[in-house]
Amino acid sequence: MGGYHDARGQQAQSLATKQSKVKSEADVAVTKAETVKRGSNKLSYNLQRELEGLPQRLEELEASLESLQAQVADASFFSQPHDHTQKVLADMAQAEQALEEAFERWEYLEALKNGA
Repeated sequence: MGGYHDARGQQAQSLATKQSKVKSEADVAVTKAETVKRGSNKLSYNLQRELEGLPQRLEELEASLESLQAQVADASFFSQPHDHTQKVLADMAQAEQALEEAFERWEYLEALKNGA
């Protein structure tokens, strides 16, 4: 049988063991989180190829949009048949949407690549 001091000693030892175990588990969790964070900076092959092709795609979309805007800016544009003007305006809206989506995708992939 132990006395009061023995019980206090065992309690302190048990507490120290639990604290070191919790600390080591926390260290492992932090290490795993850092590994995941560092590992997520690398893009897959397909995403890397997509990211590399996006600047050219953005240039093509911008050129297409500029061409459509030049047609609309022409003084005689709205004197053309209604069907033609509506088609050009719809194409322009579609080109603007495609450009916006491509730019957002480029930003997303860059953020993935940079780990943001």
